[in-house]
Amino acid sequence: MKTLYWLVQVTVLLPLISMSQPPSGGKPKVETVGSAVLPVSKDGRNLIVRYETGGRAYYARFCARPSDPGFASGVTVGFGYDLRFHSRGQIAKDWAGVATPREIVAMQSVSGLDGSNYRSIRDKVDLTWEEAEIVFDRVTLPRWQGKTAVAYHLDPDELHPHSNGAMVCMVFNRGDGISMRSRDIEKRAIRSALDRGEPRAVPPQLRLMKRLWPGHDGLQGRREDEAVLFEKGIESFK
Repeated sequence: MKTLYWLVQVTVLLPLISMSQPPSGGKPKVETVGSAVLPVSKDGRNLIVRYETGGRAYYARFCARPSDPGFASGVTVGFGYDLRFHSRGQIAKDWAGVATPREIVAMQSVSGLDGSNYRSIRDKVDLTWEEAEIVFDRVTLPRWQGKTAVAYHLDPDELHPHSNGAMVCMVFNRGDGISMRSRDIEKRAIRSALDRGEPRAVPPQLRLMKRLWPGHDGLQGRREDEAVLFEKGIESFK
């Protein structure tokens, strides 16, 4: 047995769940997950998991073993855990007590490498949904909540947890860098809108990002779902 799953659930995952109260009075509480740095609703968390895994059945068939998602990704395991962008030390720390030592060594071997190297460890790593979920909730989601808060200058109570979830979902997929390249026009516009206190300007920019992936139903659908969830957060503040 790789891990005492029920014990980890009780001692690690439950403390990550909290109740977030929007800043204006009279609003219903929303269950949030991950880091308090940027509270994310369960709807936001589940949106990321759905797009990173395709659901339990798809995960078991295609994602339990290392894969190459394409684009600029590295070898990916679990719920969108990209080994290219994690150091050997991070990998060891993040997967300790969940993956076997042999699996951890295999994952470390492709740290910093592109996704085409997935075949070299495909037969050495096999992570169940439950194991991947532990690392996602304990490490990955809080890490990206922090990255999103820094990149877009967000305070914990600035947006509704649904809107925070949409932002984290986008940043999880596109990264937290905001360059002056044309690919990042919408990212810059989103940051500017949030700096001005104009959250309603964000969903249109999420939809405009679809231009980057013509004909790619998955990424276009992801941007649309992020925009809808962000709008749900705005409406919840009324």
